[in-house]
Amino acid sequence: MKRFLLLLPLTILFAASPSGVERITVGEPVIIESKRDVMFDKPVYLLSKVKRGEVYRYTLTIYEPGNYTIKIGDRLYDIEVVSVLKGGEELQEIIGPLSIRGNPRWILIRVGIVLFFFLMIGVVYLLMRRGEIRELTPEEELGVSLVNAEEKLSSKDMDGFYTTLSFSLRKYLQRKFNLPALSMTSGELRDKVEEWIGDVVKRAELVRFGGVPVNLKTAEKDLNLARTYLKERENEISET
Repeated sequence: MKRFLLLLPLTILFAASPSGVERITVGEPVIIESKRDVMFDKPVYLLSKVKRGEVYRYTLTIYEPGNYTIKIGDRLYDIEVVSVLKGGEELQEIIGPLSIRGNPRWILIRVGIVLFFFLMIGVVYLLMRRGEIRELTPEEELGVSLVNAEEKLSSKDMDGFYTTLSFSLRKYLQRKFNLPALSMTSGELRDKVEEWIGDVVKRAELVRFGGVPVNLKTAEKDLNLARTYLKERENEISET
């Protein structure tokens, strides 16, 4: 994972690096992005021209082999277009779309992304070293989830409420007791844990997949049961 994080910024930077001379095969698309006028020394086939803010995005292709020059502002780009077949026999490698960006500020943006990426890695690393970033305990995570469930209940979002409540209870059981609660049915849970948890999970399934309505008082009761359950678990931890 650490190796991937280090390689990602380099990919962002070098994958889009411009080149003054490019070699493509006949029929391959060429993409040009620029705020300035774009001129060609020979006829090309324009596939599309789209404006995004102040930047124009040209997509074109070339069907005749040869050397072409594209002028973007005061900068020239030389392109060699070769036939797909070499000498009528040997296949040439198809390189893929050529992308040219006429606005030089694009590389500054990518360098900024790379620097910001490394800065964030450094900040997270330092905070973890100082102990200011840590994994929540099962009880803390359940407490946060119950707050989210309460917010959904306040907005009368019964589907969101029961989805959040059911998932948070399942995840707590899985983390706390190594029970595969996230993959168990409501019937299987009822045989392993308190009956009310199985009832809540079953009700969540009926609401989410069966469209069964649940009144507000029942939902509030289920939320209070979860709060009481969390409080009991926290008291058990404080007493040990």
